Amino acid sequence: MYKKLIGTVTSVKPFRIKFDIDDKVSDRTYPCLESYSPTSGDRVAVLQLDNSYLVLGKEVYYDWNN
Repeated sequence: MYKKLIGTVTSVKPFRIKFDIDDKVSDRTYPCLESYSPTSGDRVAVLQLDNSYLVLGKEVYYDWNN
């Protein structure tokens, strides 16, 4: 079973994320897709499959009405 997690990049080297569902920054590092270059403060989508994680990329919101 997989789930999508949302978090904020807190540092790039080492690559750390604070997930919205947690009170503190995770102490593990996460792989990401080659097309994504992390920046501190990015809101990211992370795919969790069992005990494996993959950062899919930065969440971007568009105003499609303009």
